[in-house]
Amino acid sequence: MIKRTVAGLLMAVLSSLITLPIGLSAEEDGPPYKFTPTAETRYYKVTSLNDSGRGTLRECAQAAGSRVCLFEVGGTIKLNSDIAIKSHSVLIAGQTSPYPGITITRAGISVRARNVEIEHLSIRPGDSSVGSNPSERNAMSIGAESSSGVYSVSLKNLSLTWAVDENFSTWYPATSNVWLRNSIVAEALNDSIHPKGPHSSGILNGFGTACITYEGNLIAFNFDRNPYVEPAGSAKFLNNVVYGWGDHGPWNIGNLTNNFDVTSPSIAAFIGNVWIPASYSFATDGSIYAFSIAPASKVYVRDNYGPGRPNDSYPETDIASLADPSALTTVCPFSSGCLASYPASNVEFYVLKNSGSRPKQRSSIDARIVNDVKNRGGSIKDCLKGCANSTGDIPSTGKTRRALTVPTNPSGDSDGDGISNFDEWLNIYTAEVEYL
Repeated sequence: MIKRTVAGLLMAVLSSLITLPIGLSAEEDGPPYKFTPTAETRYYKVTSLNDSGRGTLRECAQAAGSRVCLFEVGGTIKLNSDIAIKSHSVLIAGQTSPYPGITITRAGISVRARNVEIEHLSIRPGDSSVGSNPSERNAMSIGAESSSGVYSVSLKNLSLTWAVDENFSTWYPATSNVWLRNSIVAEALNDSIHPKGPHSSGILNGFGTACITYEGNLIAFNFDRNPYVEPAGSAKFLNNVVYGWGDHGPWNIGNLTNNFDVTSPSIAAFIGNVWIPASYSFATDGSIYAFSIAPASKVYVRDNYGPGRPNDSYPETDIASLADPSALTTVCPFSSGCLASYPASNVEFYVLKNSGSRPKQRSSIDARIVNDVKNRGGSIKDCLKGCANSTGDIPSTGKTRRALTVPTNPSGDSDGDGISNFDEWLNIYTAEVEYL
């Protein structure tokens, strides 16, 4: 991610130059990307939990060409630096890992390519003295300083926790069409090792990043950025549950503030979401806030509950507290429409059941987070161990193994049902770890 001090100098220039790489406007979003194997696709088997080398996740993720990362091993991967995906067309299929699945720690994954699908991983960077730079220690970051852009990125059933910078972020104006679904984004560390001091941040939808969709996620125990949608881009926020943010002000919740003083508008839609304050959370203003917002911005809200609109007896627009209320629109600003799968009244049950890396085989960490939300308990965390507000360390599970046999002719469709042989095979492993 660009350092914020540099970003502040560049944003005014960039706001007049933003273009999207595939001819999309900020309102022309597309469906989630689906990796399709071809005859040229290579199938890597991850057999090692080492940071790098033969048989590692890094070897596959950082290779070139169409590829699939499959896991014959389960356990914890301790990284020395981020895994940077720079070559297009990759599927990382964490559901193929034997129980307890794959946990990545000390660093995260940085997606800098297009046509990327990542599923069923737990990424928990933590506060170790070893690992990626604490000022940029994200669990998952999307974007690259590239004229060709980063787009068509699908992220599903991830557990993104214990980041020192952001748990999840998109950055650079040529980043678009990114989906984050059915994931847990929680417990970004607050008073930790970030050089700026306390810095618990959930989701940053960075300046100029467009057509970013967040759907069915549990976003919990992040002090700030729940989410923060920066100017000049666009985002959809559908059927998410947000719980237990900080106590400093409404900007700790859903924030659209134009902190860069630019004229490029923000486009956002919030449908079927629930913001639930913890006992310590700021809860005396709207759940969607903007101290200032660029002219011509469009913010669409429907069927949301939270501070400002606790139930259906309140007007839809009471969920938002914007400096310029004229930014609120009754017309969906996205070409694909503004539809959510569930009403806000049902979304908490759905999200608590189906979010995270392995909903059917939840780790003790994810189970604790979900139960804390369900029981309206828990707290914002500062460290993994050795402080008052600790998460507890990653449980030691050792290494598990399971042999995988990729089907013959994986890109073919032997039974003629329109689903590739590989996808039918992969669905067997997906059914082991999720209910959907």
